[in-house]
Amino acid sequence: MLQQRVKEIVGSKNEMIFFEKPSIPAKKQSNHKVYDHADNIVLHKYIEITHKEGKAGSWGVNLTNQKIYLSVVAGEILGLPYRNSFSFEEILLKAHPNDVEHVLAEWKKIINGGVIETEFRLIIDNKIKWIKSISSNQWKDENNEMQVIGSIQDITDIKEKHFELEIKQKELDCIIHHIPVSITQLSPEFKIIFSNYDHENSGGVDFFNHITPEFQENLRVKFTEVRQTTKSVSIELKGFGKLLTINWFRLIIIKVEGISKGYDYTYLVIARDITIEKQFQEELIRASTESEEKERKRIATDLHDGVCQNLVTLKLLATKFARENPILLEAIQNNNAFNELKNLIDRTLSDIRRCSYDLMPINLELEGLYGALKTLFAVNNTATSIKHTLEINAITEPNDFIAINIYRIVQEFIQNSQKHSSGSEISLRISENKHHLIFKLADNGQGFPKTEDYKTGIGTLSMLARIKNIGGTYNVITNTGTGVQLYFSINIS
Repeated sequence: MLQQRVKEIVGSKNEMIFFEKPSIPAKKQSNHKVYDHADNIVLHKYIEITHKEGKAGSWGVNLTNQKIYLSVVAGEILGLPYRNSFSFEEILLKAHPNDVEHVLAEWKKIINGGVIETEFRLIIDNKIKWIKSISSNQWKDENNEMQVIGSIQDITDIKEKHFELEIKQKELDCIIHHIPVSITQLSPEFKIIFSNYDHENSGGVDFFNHITPEFQENLRVKFTEVRQTTKSVSIELKGFGKLLTINWFRLIIIKVEGISKGYDYTYLVIARDITIEKQFQEELIRASTESEEKERKRIATDLHDGVCQNLVTLKLLATKFARENPILLEAIQNNNAFNELKNLIDRTLSDIRRCSYDLMPINLELEGLYGALKTLFAVNNTATSIKHTLEINAITEPNDFIAINIYRIVQEFIQNSQKHSSGSEISLRISENKHHLIFKLADNGQGFPKTEDYKTGIGTLSMLARIKNIGGTYNVITNTGTGVQLYFSINIS
C-alpha cells in the first residue's frame, strides 16, 4: 500500500531526503511492489513540500478510514509517541482552546478533498506551540483508497520573532507617525530641505506656508535673531499640523553651519505640538478669570449695597439729629468741622462707588465693551486732571471672556499711567481689519529707559499675561521721555 511506502520514506530519523526522481519501470520482480506513475508524482510532491518547509515532519491520511500516519519528527513536533497510526481526536485534544474550531475546519477541508496551508496553536507540556501544516493533492492508491500527504513544522520561534517584529514595527510607526516633535531643515531662503513627518510632499515648499499669517512677522524676527546671534531661540505660534489642521506649536530654531551641500548654513526647526497643552491652559485661565470676576463682583456688590448704604444712612442720621436739636443745630451751623464731616462722607461715597465700578463695570454686560470703555474714559476725565482720549473705529464686539480681559488691560494701563508716568494725556485707539481688532494704548509720560526691563512690573505683567491668555499678540514701544505705547491685536476671524 502507498502508506507503507510513505512510512518507508518518512519514518527515518533523517527527514531531509534527497534523491533523483526515480524512473518508472515497466515491470519489477515479484518480491517488489510495482508503483504507477501517479504514485511517484505524489511521492515527489511530498519531497518538495518537506524540502520547502525545511526540517519538517511529515504526515499522511487515509481518507477512507481517516487514519493519520506521522513521521518520527512529526510525532515529536505534536508531542505524540511514534506508532503506526493516530486518530484526529488525539491531535485535536492538544489544540489551543481558541484554535479548536479552526483545526476542525481545516480537517474537514482535508477529508472533503481540499488542500490546506494553515497555522494553528497546540498546547504541549503546558507550553504553546505554533504549528504550520501544508497538504498536497489527494489521490487513490492501488487499493482504490483515498490518500493525502503533507508536511508539518514547528514555527514557534518564527512566530515569536514575527510578533516581536510586529511590535517593533508598531513602535516604529508610532515614532514616525505620532512623534511628539517634528524636525525640519530649512535653507537660508526658508525652503524645506528635509522634514521627518512629510518629506516627500514638503520638500522645496516655503516653510511660511505652514504658519498662520498673524504669526509670520514675529517668526521672521526670530529667524533674523538666530542668524545674527547664532543662538537658538524659541517661539510659540499657530500653524498647520500633519492633517492640515491649525494647531499650536512651540518651535526651537537653531542655525547650523557647514553640514549641507550648497548652503553656507541652514536652519534646524524643532517643533512640538502643544495644542492640548494650550487648550488646558486656556481652560485653566478661563476658569481662573471667571472665578476672579465673580469675586470682584461680590466685593463690588458688598461695597455698593453695604458700605455705601451705611454711609448714606450715617449722613441722613447726622442731619436728622441736628434738625431735631435746635440748640445743637444753631451751635454747629457755623461749625466747619460738621460741614467737613458731611463733605468727607460725600467724598467717601464717591470713592467707594468708583471702586465698585472699577471692580465690576455694570454697563459692560449692558452696553458691551465699547460702551463700558466710553464710560471708563468719561469717569477718568471727570475724576482726574489727565486728558483721556478714546477713538473707536470698530464694530465687531468680542465675546464676554475676551471683552472683560480687554477691559482689564485698558484699566490697568490707565492706572499705571496715572500713578507712574507723570504725563498729561492717555489715549486708546481701536481699529478693525478683516481678521483682527487692533488696540493702541499710549501716554505722553516719562516712559522707560531701554536698559530697564519694563516687563518686571506687576501691572505690566498682568496686562501682557491677559493679552497672551486671549490669544493676542503685542508690542511695547518705550524709551526715556517718550512715553509708553502698547499695541496689541486680537483675532476675530
